[in-house]
Amino acid sequence: MSSNHQDAVDEAIDLEPAGEAIVIPPGDVAAVIARSRQRQRRTTVATSVVATVALLATVAAARLATNADNAGNTTPLSANGGALVPGDVPMRWTKVDPKSGLGFTRGATDADPGTATAATATDTGTSAQRPIYAISTAPGQADMGKTNQSRVIWRSEDGIDWTAASTLTNDLYLADLASAGDRIYAVGTSAAQSATDKTPNLVIGWSDDEAKSWKRAPVDLDLAAIDTKANNVSVMGSDIASGKHGTVAAVVLTAELDAPAVLPPGTAAPYGWALTATGIDLMARPSATNSTDPCPKGTNGAKLTSPDDRQPRAVYDIQCFDSKGTLAKTLTAQEAYGVTASFTWQQLHVDGDLLKAVRRQPIAFYAPPGSTEFHRVDLPATDPAYALLLQATDGGFDLTTSTITEGSIGQPRIIESADGKQWPSEWQPIGHGLEWITAMGRIDGQVAIIGGGKQGAVLARRTGDGAGSWATTPLTGVIDPAVAQGGTAHLVNAAIGPLGAVAVVAVVDATGVERGDAPRRVLVSRDGTTWSDTDLAKLTGTDFTVGIIRVAIVGDKAFITANLTPGGKTPKPTPVVLVGVPA
Repeated sequence: MSSNHQDAVDEAIDLEPAGEAIVIPPGDVAAVIARSRQRQRRTTVATSVVATVALLATVAAARLATNADNAGNTTPLSANGGALVPGDVPMRWTKVDPKSGLGFTRGATDADPGTATAATATDTGTSAQRPIYAISTAPGQADMGKTNQSRVIWRSEDGIDWTAASTLTNDLYLADLASAGDRIYAVGTSAAQSATDKTPNLVIGWSDDEAKSWKRAPVDLDLAAIDTKANNVSVMGSDIASGKHGTVAAVVLTAELDAPAVLPPGTAAPYGWALTATGIDLMARPSATNSTDPCPKGTNGAKLTSPDDRQPRAVYDIQCFDSKGTLAKTLTAQEAYGVTASFTWQQLHVDGDLLKAVRRQPIAFYAPPGSTEFHRVDLPATDPAYALLLQATDGGFDLTTSTITEGSIGQPRIIESADGKQWPSEWQPIGHGLEWITAMGRIDGQVAIIGGGKQGAVLARRTGDGAGSWATTPLTGVIDPAVAQGGTAHLVNAAIGPLGAVAVVAVVDATGVERGDAPRRVLVSRDGTTWSDTDLAKLTGTDFTVGIIRVAIVGDKAFITANLTPGGKTPKPTPVVLVGVPA
């Protein structure tokens, strides 16, 4: 099953090696969201990013505040046909102190994807039919003082204790893993081939020796075209899934178009340019009136650079905030700067993989069952994506994207394929009230997704009516009202698997700030309808700050890996694993 971390309030931070870092242009909201929402706590910390992440958090808070203002304390328990019942879902939780626990991970494989018999129940772990593998920098807490973390493939027989299977070479940065029998597939990047290349190489690989060594498959991707006409090229999101119908790898590339390199001869863009769905607009020279703050009276936004200081570069939307720090208005770059000329992609001769990278369009590759030969498959166009999730099922493959539309978070979309080779011509919207996705799986044979939006944490499920309809349900309603007290459930992490669904949520107030008087909650459902609500502190046995590293479901077991952080100036986190089985 697939899981994609979405957490603005979790304390855990993982520093990735510089070679894998994604360069984020200032003001690029999509890139900021993607970095803050990479799988399993993958975050790059840089001075230029911190301010933008803080801005994004303010935007999220503004959305929660707007929702709270509109809904008061009457947030519905169901929306668009969804049904939710707070109730008793018997689970027996055991707290385990791992002997060799694993820190922040990416791309963990399932013990047996898509089946309900992957594990044999024990009190403290899972006896899997095959081991679980994950990518991490180091066991336990990452060494925050190291500039270049070691990238290690880890192996576990029980989901609790981990041993190193291999350390990756310096030029290999694997991002996600998938198991197929004794073979492990992977997707990631490797370093550029020469010092002059700006584009990292996409890697699809496999291992047949328990992750000790890796082989690479040729990839049909026109990196040369991207490299010559774009800057800051990187892989924004990736996922790989393997099942009985074969293996699919999907990626989203991101690139900042080098507009001067593609503009017609004699055309310049001295004051920058902004992307549109059909091409680019060239910005006007700021006048005396709009060279200061373009935001409406009573709000404040980013100051525009004076005309003499402007540089040819991509420009982005400007967000305007009121005196309380609430997002009041978003101005497009065109509204803020003005436009002198427009060019279509056709006029600029921007097409193929270069256009897909600039427009952040998902790209997919397919290999038949048991094969390591990957072939490019066609996917339909969509709004610019900043994250994706992919899963293999008995019925084929499900692929979702989280998107940006006109500078704002768009509605996530999904396409489903019966064989991984042929995909529909259009993406379908997922429910309503959902803006980003954390976890995807199947409940009662139907696609199920846990994510977040204006109403906080949300469960979205296919209704099975044959028309592709979705039922979306805010999870705030399952929290004990005495605990919630009008607050909203903010998703920390979640997983969906054969056991059902497990989500860890924090209660936030109308400004989006986690309430100190409301402990974090563990929400569990076997059928997506009836949910139990448990105090996380009661399961961990402490009221110390709890950083959730990951939530996973393997067969009939749920695993919540957490760091218990005592107070003090230099607290040393203590890792614990909560193992839950049906009671």
